[in-house]
Amino acid sequence: MKTKIKTVLIYNTLMLVLAFGLVACGVQEIYTKDTSEEQNDEKFDKRKDRRDAQFLVNAAEIYMEEIGLAKLAQEKGTTSPIKELGRTMEQDHQNSQDELTSLAKRKKITIPNTITDQGDDSYRLLHQKTGDDFNESYVKLMVEKHEDAISLFDKASDKCKDKQIREWAGSKLVVLRRDLAAANNCLTQLEND
Repeated sequence: MKTKIKTVLIYNTLMLVLAFGLVACGVQEIYTKDTSEEQNDEKFDKRKDRRDAQFLVNAAEIYMEEIGLAKLAQEKGTTSPIKELGRTMEQDHQNSQDELTSLAKRKKITIPNTITDQGDDSYRLLHQKTGDDFNESYVKLMVEKHEDAISLFDKASDKCKDKQIREWAGSKLVVLRRDLAAANNCLTQLEND
């Protein structure tokens, strides 16, 4: 009987320590893209508000994917320009992601904080490649992804209802276009080698 009480007491003590430890470490809830969209649909009654929230969800998805791919480029890239492009992409997109997280928090918009299946698929496909094949695939993917992102941000900078979201989207176009130009320059260098 004493052993059973001791076991229960130790278990309960460990559970309390674990619970306090998790709170102290600031463990946050994980939001997927689907979870974020569901929560935003519940929060916002107006269609325009939901559209603004959806833009921030999509932007977060883009940034998280590109940060992961940029880290991979720094690890697997075989030339200095590819590694440098990866560093630039990681830094630019991490800064933008930090701004986005702050903006979403101020607007009470839930954004994903975990990579989507699509982003994970891109990472896995690229991770399988090596050497010149990796370099070329990464650069082509960055050109494609940045063209898509520019289209999305351009539309948001014109159509978002919320002025701060609209202005933020417009300010990010400069960075996205600069990164697209860098990716295109890398692609040209690869094609000329």
